[in-house]
Formats: sequence, C-alpha cells, structure tokens
Amino acid sequence: MILSDKLHELSVRLSIDGELIGSGFLLNIKEQGIVYLLTARHVLDEVSEDEIIDVASFNYHDQKFIDKIQVNISNVIKFPETDETDIALWILSNQVLPDLATVSVNETVPGKIDIHFDGFPAAYKGEEPLPVMAKLSRSFNNKSKIRTDQSFEDNSSTALANVKGTSGSGLYWEREGEMILVGIITNYEARFKLFTAYHLSEV
Repeated sequence: MILSDKLHELSVRLSIDGELIGSGFLLNIKEQGIVYLLTARHVLDEVSEDEIIDVASFNYHDQKFIDKIQVNISNVIKFPETDETDIALWILSNQVLPDLATVSVNETVPGKIDIHFDGFPAAYKGEEPLPVMAKLSRSFNNKSKIRTDQSFEDNSSTALANVKGTSGSGLYWEREGEMILVGIITNYEARFKLFTAYHLSEV
C-alpha cells in the first residue's frame, strides 16, 4: 500500500519533554471545519494538567518529524471510567491545522481485507513509525480484535514492551488511494498476536 505524505502525516506521535507517551490520529472530516485529535484514553492516565503534549507527524520523504500542535488534558474529552471505551479526543479548529488531508470514517472494521496502523513504538524510542498490517479476527460490541503475523519480540525484550507506545494509533484501510479510518488501537495480546481497536461509532 502506498499512501501520500499528506495521508501519512495524520498518524502522529504524542510526547512530553521528548518522552514518548503514545500515538494518535488527526481526523479531518470534509466540510466540518474541525479536526479531531484521537488517542487511547489510557495513554493520558499519568499526564497532569500542567504538562504540555507535543503532537508530531513523521515525514517519510524527508525522514524527520514535523511538529503539528501542542495540547494539554484540560480540554480533552474522555469516556467516563464506567465506560470501557478506551478513547480520548480533542476538538480543534482546522485553522490551527490547515491543509490536512481529509479521510472517510467507517463505523466498523471490515473483514477479508488488509487493515493498517502506523504507531510509534517504544522499541524505536518513538523516533520512527512502525507500519503494521493486519486482518480482522472478530468484532463484538464496540470493539474488534485484529490479527497480525508480524513478530514484535526480540532477544532482549518482550513484544509487549516493544509495542508500547502504539496505543492511540488510528486503524485504517485503503481504497484507491483514499484512507478510511475505522478505529483506535488500544491494546496488544502477545500470546495471540491480537490488537484491540475500539470502533469510532462510539465517538
């Protein structure tokens, strides 16, 4: 799958003072005039209100990060703790983030086709993205399990340690050069090589 730089820049790294805390996705919906910054709710569990979160995308052509915006948790929208939906979001003006590519949204994860996400894992110290290709394993309620054949463990660290940081990534599929966002990555089960993604129908 070949996506343009304009689409790749929608997958972003979240960090505080240079330390990776997770991944995110910039959702620019056509004609709404706003941009949603989406991530996993648990990514923000240890973040205090006075800390500034740096949001940056990776430019594949120039092989470097581009700072997009800074946010804090004072105006983040989260599902309540009584709701298992592991998603948090900010609502931003598209004037703050001009010229972002627009994407479509699908409320469920499709079966039988390749789906993808670009996360920023701890194994790379957040210094480059990790493209992951997967397929739907099963869906239930408001989430899906997706299966990948990729291995993330190495001789010195476990798969769970290596993929830490990919939580909050946007799960998408591609159709004729168009990106369709279907969920947010929140968890990895190393024994089964399964990621969990919450559906955007809940947002």
